[in-house]
Amino acid sequence: MSAVSLETIDGLRHADAATAAELKAMVGRETVRICREHLGDSIRVVILTGSMARNEAIFVHSQTGYQVLGDAEFLIVLNDGIPLPSAKVAEALSARIQISFADENLVCPVSLSHCHAAYLRGLRPNIFSFELRECGEVISGQTGALSSIPRFSVSDIPLEDGWRLVCNRIVEQLALAAELTGTTDSLPISVYVQTMKLYLDMASSLLLFAGHFAPTYRRREELLRNLVTTDATAWPFPINPFARLVTQVTQWRVGESKTPPPPTFEFWETAVFHARCLWKWELSRLSGLDTSASEPELMRGWMQCQSCLERLRGWAYLLREEGFVGGWQDWPRRLRLALISSPRYLIYSAASGMLWRAPSLISSGEETGSQTDLWHQLPSRGMNRDSERPTWRNTSREILWNYKKYLVGTRS
Repeated sequence: MSAVSLETIDGLRHADAATAAELKAMVGRETVRICREHLGDSIRVVILTGSMARNEAIFVHSQTGYQVLGDAEFLIVLNDGIPLPSAKVAEALSARIQISFADENLVCPVSLSHCHAAYLRGLRPNIFSFELRECGEVISGQTGALSSIPRFSVSDIPLEDGWRLVCNRIVEQLALAAELTGTTDSLPISVYVQTMKLYLDMASSLLLFAGHFAPTYRRREELLRNLVTTDATAWPFPINPFARLVTQVTQWRVGESKTPPPPTFEFWETAVFHARCLWKWELSRLSGLDTSASEPELMRGWMQCQSCLERLRGWAYLLREEGFVGGWQDWPRRLRLALISSPRYLIYSAASGMLWRAPSLISSGEETGSQTDLWHQLPSRGMNRDSERPTWRNTSREILWNYKKYLVGTRS
């Protein structure tokens, strides 16, 4: 993992608008070409989603050409009756597409998701479907495909979706925190870029709870600046410093500024502080408990709001993933956990608890402290099954393993 200094960050030059547009078009063409070579006429529509569809992807100059700090996300809609490719097939196809970019001197990760047209028609109100309908770009196939997504307003998006967004970023931050070894060096570039992404998504989540969500980073930053001056809502933290950081990150992200926040441990630590305050404030709103309640009390209160059906749906997905025989040693413990919550909430609880501790652990240089209280919340111990006193770094990696295995690709 390469470290990045402030000078290096300043030296990361965004591609100009014309070059970025050419690179985006090339990414779309190559993805369509290779997908159609593999799937042929089975493809009904290819849709570009995410930041690249919103023209907010970061194309920067690299030593060999250009690089995307993020990824290109595609939704491949197949004709009815065509089986959806397995995750392994999708990963292999993504790898082949990425290799093809080398001829254009571009490094760009690609994420492919496959579905049928019924998926679009059945999308429920959430942040993803809102952004997809408003900003998705059909690059091959039926141009009106996105109009099949049901219309809904911002007020129809469940507030829980904003909290989940923050929780997902918390897991990503925790995975990267396990790689930090001190407080004086510049942040590794992967940590720095993900920390900026954390600020963008914290702003998104906060705006959703305030009833002012928008589909693009630029518009969200404008809304946040307006709220700072016009809204008297009790914010979860001092709002002006937070808003200034969001503005600074947004302007660098969209290429309107060459001065990003300094890539210091303090920047990362401040982001964790903001995430913790926001996580707690939103959880108080969701659970109906007072903000004076402790974080474990708030999490337990929110878990108790889950219906039995919601809990069972999450555990049923886990059972389908590995079968009852797979991980049979864990099932007595899992049955006890199932009485408490779904796998998603348990993993979120462990991830947040671990990230709140990480800054002080990194600052003190502590490596061996046990985190068994968080360890026992996890649905599986796939990586360190035999460890009785896991270190905080091992616990962090275990949380990430559970997250990728049981939460990515499902809303259960």
